[in-house]
Amino acid sequence: MARSLTRDLPMAAAGDVPIRVLGSLRVDAVGAPPVIPQTGRVATLLALLAVEPGRVVSADRLMAQLWEDELPQSGVAALYVYVSRLRQQLAQVGIRVSTRPPGYCLEVDESAVDAIAFARAVARAEAAFDADDLQRAHREIETARELWTGEPFQGAARSPDLVSESARLLTVHDRLAYVRARVLLRSGHARQAAELALTLTQVDPLSEDYLALWMEAERDAGNVAKALAAYEAFRQALAEQLGTDPSGGLRALHAELLRMGDSRETPKAGVTAERQPRARGIIGRDSQLDEIDAALDRARGGRGSMLLLEGAAGAGKTFLAEITVERADTSGFITAWTRTVESTGAPPLWPWQRVLGALPGAADATGAADLAAIRALAQGNEPDETLFRQSDEIVARVLTAARERPLCVVFDDVHWADAPTLHAIGHLASALRSAAVVVVLTVRQPDGHRPPAGAALASLAREHTVRRLPVTEFTVDEIRRRIEEDSPSGSLPSDGAAERLRERTGGNAFFLTELLQANVHDVLPASITELIQARRDALPSDVCAVLDTAAVAGSTLDLTLLGEVLGVPTLHIVRAADALCAAGLLRLEGDGYAFAHSLGRDAVLATQRRATITETHARIADAIERIFASDPHPVLEALAYHRFRAASGSADEEAFIACTAAADRARTGLAFDVAASFRERALASIPGGDAERSRRAETLLLLTEERRAAGDVIGAASALRQALRATNRLGDRRLVIRILSLLGDVTLWNWRQYGEVDQESIALLSSLLRNDPDLSESERTELSVALAMELYYAEEPQRSEAVVLAGKAVEASERLRDPVLRSRAYSALVFAHWRPDSEDRRREVLDAWLTSSDLEGGVPGEIVARLHRASIHLLVGDVDAWSVDIERAHDLLPRAGRAEYSAQHSAQLGGAALQAGQLHEAQVLMERTAATMRRTSMWGGEWVAWIQRYMLARVEGRVTDIADALTATASVDAHRALRWTAVLALAETDRISEARAMQNRWNLRAVPRARTWSTEFEIAQAAEVAVYLGTPLLTDAYETLSRSRSPLLMAGTGVAILGPRDELLARLADRLGHADVAAAHRARATEIADRVRGALGKTPTWPLTTAKRGSEE
Repeated sequence: MARSLTRDLPMAAAGDVPIRVLGSLRVDAVGAPPVIPQTGRVATLLALLAVEPGRVVSADRLMAQLWEDELPQSGVAALYVYVSRLRQQLAQVGIRVSTRPPGYCLEVDESAVDAIAFARAVARAEAAFDADDLQRAHREIETARELWTGEPFQGAARSPDLVSESARLLTVHDRLAYVRARVLLRSGHARQAAELALTLTQVDPLSEDYLALWMEAERDAGNVAKALAAYEAFRQALAEQLGTDPSGGLRALHAELLRMGDSRETPKAGVTAERQPRARGIIGRDSQLDEIDAALDRARGGRGSMLLLEGAAGAGKTFLAEITVERADTSGFITAWTRTVESTGAPPLWPWQRVLGALPGAADATGAADLAAIRALAQGNEPDETLFRQSDEIVARVLTAARERPLCVVFDDVHWADAPTLHAIGHLASALRSAAVVVVLTVRQPDGHRPPAGAALASLAREHTVRRLPVTEFTVDEIRRRIEEDSPSGSLPSDGAAERLRERTGGNAFFLTELLQANVHDVLPASITELIQARRDALPSDVCAVLDTAAVAGSTLDLTLLGEVLGVPTLHIVRAADALCAAGLLRLEGDGYAFAHSLGRDAVLATQRRATITETHARIADAIERIFASDPHPVLEALAYHRFRAASGSADEEAFIACTAAADRARTGLAFDVAASFRERALASIPGGDAERSRRAETLLLLTEERRAAGDVIGAASALRQALRATNRLGDRRLVIRILSLLGDVTLWNWRQYGEVDQESIALLSSLLRNDPDLSESERTELSVALAMELYYAEEPQRSEAVVLAGKAVEASERLRDPVLRSRAYSALVFAHWRPDSEDRRREVLDAWLTSSDLEGGVPGEIVARLHRASIHLLVGDVDAWSVDIERAHDLLPRAGRAEYSAQHSAQLGGAALQAGQLHEAQVLMERTAATMRRTSMWGGEWVAWIQRYMLARVEGRVTDIADALTATASVDAHRALRWTAVLALAETDRISEARAMQNRWNLRAVPRARTWSTEFEIAQAAEVAVYLGTPLLTDAYETLSRSRSPLLMAGTGVAILGPRDELLARLADRLGHADVAAAHRARATEIADRVRGALGKTPTWPLTTAKRGSEE
């Protein structure tokens, strides 16, 4: 029985719902990847059932929605096929589609569907607003906003029921915006409310409710003139379009605004209610800036606020205070800034002296005379009376100044302030309700909890005029935006740069700024080192000992391990860790402790001598062995790390054994990148002696395999060459054969870069096959497979020899009944056949590979075969067959652990999503592919990324944005496969002269003649270039392209579908003046488009037919 969704299905996060129909269709669950329903009818079926959760939807209705006027003869059977596919996908997260007469039912509660939860949240927000419960209304609004992730039913076809439901949900979304704007207005955020109301009037220009809301918001924001202008424009629109006048209620509001416009004072020079634009460099502080703008808006209207900016040292509190003063200055405010400093010996009320000196009419700029006068006037009989009188007199002077012009006062680092200063601040907070004053306090936590500031600030937080604004660490996304903003135009941050900066700085604004300004993210700026060292030096020696040892041990603290290393009780370590948290060097993490940021750890390590660090690594390794003497398996990686560091890069038996064990464990768990890392350390640690040569050769062989599996083909090739040299010195013939056989491993890409032919490897393999009579049949077959792969980019007749070798290898593997060897042989045969017009032959080979009853060749073999065959299905427009293979490959991927397989899988999904018109989903998948490829050194990473980026840009009409960067990349010889793409990009953006120049520079004046995996796509691009430029010759382009039998034009293995071959042939025929031929081609292009449309349930999105065509003259 299926699990009850509302009781047992784990949610992705608090408040989440699993069935997502808002935005891209998906189903979420904790502990499993989201289920993305197959684009087209499967996705449409899910959407139709999700609209009616827990209720039966008749089969007749479903068929009518899925096929409309094209119902197949076996409609019920066809419907069952799609229901079956949906059931298979939903079974992964325990959701059931049941058969209940007269149709089917999605067995979930209504609350499990985001669209229903969204509509209910909006209704609750409206009810709360009507009840004047603004806090509850705000909570419900935020819930609804979180649920809304885009227009409904993305990925589903536009069936009549879904179109109607989508329109209803969009109306609910407008209601959300309307109630949100009303809540903002009622809460004093007039400027924000006005901006939101303006967007609503653009959605429905003739709505009086929206216009009235906009006018009221502009009125409260101080923009009466703008509100009056909006009314006049609306009145004219009503008269012209409907021949009517505004309602009585709207006219009454207009009259009220006219009276206000006549009576309101002209604002002081420089005072404006306009929102300040976001300044460059302000990232991730939108909520705080909104509160600052709202506070300044309220002050202009005579209502004061006090803002408490709270956060850790370096979080950016002072920066936000500076922004507040800048915006206040621009708006004509009086501004004053004062700062308190720890232990300076300053007299009581000294911060207020600076403020008093900045007020109009001050006796002197220092404020000393004014403060002395206040003290003289405030003398009372009791200390408390004197304190009150002082505060009251200070506040009176502030309020008097604010009657002339709005006032903005900043108290920086107020946590160090003396008690009288804090008392006066509290007195001012209670008087701000009707004062044109904004007070900003910056408070460093945890220092803000200490007396006397702790009690004073807690009391302040209870005042209605006070708003606490936490200033938290920057997130990875915010850091990425900051890097992008600081980067030169057109350049993008390297992959992982934001993640590394977040880890190094902990998101601390000060540390982040220092690193970005230094422009070297791996070097410690002196300013940071000095700050961390100053904090360390202020600590007791026993706490420093814990800190120093913890820095060597790692980024998180193992309390038991540290106690064992230092020979002290765990409680001692806990107390030291608490002290380090208070100093800002550590932070609480779950039930333990960790360094607040890796910069802090690096700075602590910088204070220690290298010899001390090496000794500490050895002590830590010894402690790990003592603690885990009975079972070291869980800590092999940590032990290997510390043994290797203790050896300091020199030969060491203990380090070699520990690193080898860690590499073997990672390899078993398919973590090949981790395995390669530890194997490299083991290689560096091999001690001398009789076993050195054999250990080195075996270690290099394993390192070659692990680097290749991790996608590091360049590193694997280097290790392979070293392994061959080591085995030749060793004289181990069998090991030489094992190493060379790696070149024939099951793969989607061979080892070589684009067009590379390694004659040395070819000669060695050929020599062994010709001259070694002792080769067994299995060894001869392994070497034949490897040689077939190496010959792929060779010239004829060597290239054709690869097909013969691979074919014989398949026959031999069948005789030997060796499933692993059989997979390798079939992989080489598929690759050897990969040339123009080879789809039929490759599919025959793949079918034979996959239909055999003997697939024990392993998971990698089946994944490679499925991905190859899936791309051929895409090429011929068989979307359903593609889905079967791609889904099976997806199921197998976790069992392989190979980066290249994951990259190819996500690349095909990205290409398919683009074809289905799911542009956001396509972009996400394309970025995922590029990120995976960048973690490897496989050739093709840049090619795949640029081809997909270019195809998406064509569909979206923004090729102009990428043409220059694409051309620059193609200019590098390693990326010459992109040159036709770059010329085409220039041509279609009307940069014809530049396109011709690059075409001449790169010698691209003839149709490509090579016969590799990329040739057909290059021919298609050359043909498009010919349409724009006239070269290559149009007749050559037409004749070459017409020899292809593929109905669609595809890049690589399903990276992207350009469109129907016949559509491009039609354009060439048009240019050649053959209208009848062009019409015939377009008819065939329509046939393939109809076939794909039938499978997708929507018109395919192909760059060739969807994107706007440029000039073809």
